[in-house]
Amino acid sequence: MEIFSHHTSTHTEYSRKLEESEIRFRSLIENSTDIILVIDGTGNIVYGSPSIEKFFGTKLTDLTGASAFSFMHPDDIAEHMETFMQVLSSPGVSISVKSRAYTKSNQLIWVEGIVTNMMETEGVNGIVCNFRDITERVMVEKRIQESEDLYKNLFNKSPLPTWVCCTESLRFLEANEAAVQHYGYSREEFLERTAFDITPAENQYELKELLHSGDITLHQQLIRRHVKKNKEIIFAEVLAHTINYKGHNCYLIVANDITEKIRLRHQLMEEKINGQKEIMQAAIDAQEKERAHIGRELHDNVKQILSIARVCLEHGKDNEPVQQHMVRRAAEMINTAIAELRELSKSLIQGYQQEIGLQLSIDNLLESIRIANRFHIKFDFSVMEENRLDDKLKMTLFRIIQEQLNNILTHANAGNIDISIRQLGNVLSLCVADDGKGFDVQQKRTGIGITNIINRAEIFNGHVEIDSAPGKGCRMLVNFRI
Repeated sequence: MEIFSHHTSTHTEYSRKLEESEIRFRSLIENSTDIILVIDGTGNIVYGSPSIEKFFGTKLTDLTGASAFSFMHPDDIAEHMETFMQVLSSPGVSISVKSRAYTKSNQLIWVEGIVTNMMETEGVNGIVCNFRDITERVMVEKRIQESEDLYKNLFNKSPLPTWVCCTESLRFLEANEAAVQHYGYSREEFLERTAFDITPAENQYELKELLHSGDITLHQQLIRRHVKKNKEIIFAEVLAHTINYKGHNCYLIVANDITEKIRLRHQLMEEKINGQKEIMQAAIDAQEKERAHIGRELHDNVKQILSIARVCLEHGKDNEPVQQHMVRRAAEMINTAIAELRELSKSLIQGYQQEIGLQLSIDNLLESIRIANRFHIKFDFSVMEENRLDDKLKMTLFRIIQEQLNNILTHANAGNIDISIRQLGNVLSLCVADDGKGFDVQQKRTGIGITNIINRAEIFNGHVEIDSAPGKGCRMLVNFRI
């Protein structure tokens, strides 16, 4: 009787502990945030934890007997059917799975978990699936991947040579196709080198100093000398940014080859210097020409006149009958010499005269040309308020007309010349046209007359246009903004 009583007591205690264990187990399942499913050998659901209603919006009563595969994305069913067969044939084996699934509202979510064959476990007798919703994590990973893909696409397709370098050693970690094509190294060769390998030896110390100073991170463009694989030296405009690359601090370095730009800049500077030299030489030549002209005039004309005056005075000095006549003759010769000197001086200083203005100064210039030459010259002056123009600009206009008239007189063999100065709003236009033999504007000119005109116009930001062709005369238009 005592033995039976003891056995009953032990059984009661065992039942109580079993019940407590079941309560704890059920409590854990029902309050778990994970999705727990038990499916039978055909893939139908025999049990689902309450959390499934939270994620899928489906009541537990609607799940029983439904196929677990009916929730999956159609593209994933074949793969997971194969996994299911593998688990089914391997009791006690657990396999990790990841899948897309549809909620009751047809929203697509991502889940991952472990599928375990517990078909032979008493009280379970099914395949246990423990899942959790990883949709947010997958979306974040997708955005990260898209960002990385975008970066790689921009990096690889950039038309400018681009590298990723270690901040400490400047070793290349990445090189795009433009860098490969421009510098001659393959991508694999770049990854075995550093930025010092594309820097000439004489500039490597400067690069080390720049690296140690930290100025390379200032996001400002630097002009650097680079050396290609074939030893060609180039000038590159370099921009560097600090980035995080695969968890490491790196530089993203972009280089733009400006060698040709610098060459053209130097060429332009040389041309400008040569142009200035030509202008200076032309001024010197003009001075020498003017001096020669003065010398000839003084020697061939004035000297001869004064020589005759001296002869008259010497002849009349001791010859009283003709003395008065010789003195008068000498005085006439001296007056003639003075008149010649006056004309010579006038021709030397002829130019724009501020006291009479631009229009009258040009009229005087044209009148002197009309007298000495058989030209028909037409002059049109249409400026609203000449006195508001800068005197230096008026002098420039006068000198340009003077220069172009000299070109026409020397080279054009023209019969008619049209000159106009017109003001339209804030634009002042000078036009000089002739009907001479013209010239090919594309052909290199040996003289510097037109170069002088262009340089004079540029002082006041003027723009010169020349329209000419052989046999078609020449039309020169100069526009100034005032």
